[in-house]
Amino acid sequence: MEHNLKIAPIHFAPVADGLKHAELRISDRDYKSGDQITLNEYQGGFTGESVDVVITHVADVGFIVPGYVLLSIELINKGEASQGH
Repeated sequence: MEHNLKIAPIHFAPVADGLKHAELRISDRDYKSGDQITLNEYQGGFTGESVDVVITHVADVGFIVPGYVLLSIELINKGEASQGH
């Protein structure tokens, strides 16, 4: 399954640089290991920057943060943040 999500610039840069490997997200989708996510940088509007990642693990952290999951992610297009994706 493919997902398109917004991400703030403060979180986008570390993902695009291959430094950030986890995303805490509201569990409003049926996230599964192997799903692809396009993370679209958003700051008051879409900036045109995006990266593609794959989910490698989904941890239910609802007992700590109700309604959330922690997604372990890996860059698909490592080092290739795309503009206007």
